[in-house]
Amino acid sequence: MVEPLVIKPYDIDGARIVLVGGEIDAATAPQLAEVLDNCDGPTVCVDLTDVTFVDSTGLAVFATAYKRAAERGAAFMVQNVTPHVRRVFEITTLDHLLAIEPL
Repeated sequence: MVEPLVIKPYDIDGARIVLVGGEIDAATAPQLAEVLDNCDGPTVCVDLTDVTFVDSTGLAVFATAYKRAAERGAAFMVQNVTPHVRRVFEITTLDHLLAIEPL
């Protein structure tokens, strides 16, 4: 069963937190990209606690968001990554670019 994507952005102490749940794939990645494109604070943190799947389209969203944050001098990180999802970041070596904190 495909899990719908849930995105809940909020702010804590000047940091933009984007809580994400479900599957990030070709069908849902544009929704996440739109939210991340609108994050303009000094710190953007994407919380993947409830993410069960990420495909290459989702990884591209994270790489683009990282690049945009870096261009404006902001920090970008991904946190609460399950071992299964973290493995996808490792296989593609995106974990070398992004600050990734495990669950």
